[in-house]
Amino acid sequence: MFVNIRNDYRIHGRSLLNRAFWALLTYRFGNWAQQLRFRPLRWCMGKLYGLLRIINEVMTNITIVPGTVIGKDFHLIHADGPIAIHPDTIIGDRCGIMHNVTIGMNMGDGVPVIGDDVFIGV
Repeated sequence: MFVNIRNDYRIHGRSLLNRAFWALLTYRFGNWAQQLRFRPLRWCMGKLYGLLRIINEVMTNITIVPGTVIGKDFHLIHADGPIAIHPDTIIGDRCGIMHNVTIGMNMGDGVPVIGDDVFIGV
């Protein structure tokens, strides 16, 4: 988890003020919390994640929930507008997503599987 957080920090400009970094930090924390084996700790961390997720979505306008599979070197570019990613989406390595993008939130069945080295814009 910490290697991914370090990479997210590097990719998003080494700035603690970057909203995309905070969105990914919350996502990584949620994934970590779901994988805890000790049930009482998993429950407590799950509640903390729920609170952080609400704050994160209000502050960053980015929705990425645990369960979404994200490859290495994922980059949220210009996170100035809303970004929403379906929980069952699989995103490959070295992908970039710009603002105002929604992935897999339609009314039909199935969700996208995005390969490596893909850039998605509006």
